[in-house]
Amino acid sequence: MKSRLLYLGLAFSVSLNLAIFGAIGWQFAHAQTQGSAMPLEGSGQGQAVAALNLTSSQQQQWDQLREQFKQERSTHRARVAQLKQQLVSALLTSNSFNKSEIESLLSAVQQEQAQFQYAVVQRILAERALLTSDQLPSFQKLLVHRLMHDGTGLRHFSKTPPANS
Repeated sequence: MKSRLLYLGLAFSVSLNLAIFGAIGWQFAHAQTQGSAMPLEGSGQGQAVAALNLTSSQQQQWDQLREQFKQERSTHRARVAQLKQQLVSALLTSNSFNKSEIESLLSAVQQEQAQFQYAVVQRILAERALLTSDQLPSFQKLLVHRLMHDGTGLRHFSKTPPANS
């Protein structure tokens, strides 16, 4: 009975997370259809990037990094949502729980999240490598803005790098 209660609590938690992801996804899609900035990359960040005074070459490379990251983020979100949906299904569709399947799905979600967190750090390092020493103080302000206000921060950063896949 106690483990069943724990699994139901876990199912509730995962369901709540899916609802939050759905709301964020709706907000993201709505912002794109309205032609506004992405909710996770607001005008404050745009001003901070402008303060970097990037050369045209730097700006081009910066934009390429940003586009690559946006694609990777989109792919990551889709994979995490799919895994969480499978997890909810495994928790709710049967009277008998398959503990190994649930643990495998939890592990897959954690691994996917760790891989994305690693990608965030790699993006930061790639952006930093584009800059001159004079641009670094402005970059540090941009980074603080991202970490405190954007969805690309490291609030839940795993201490272990993901395994190479």
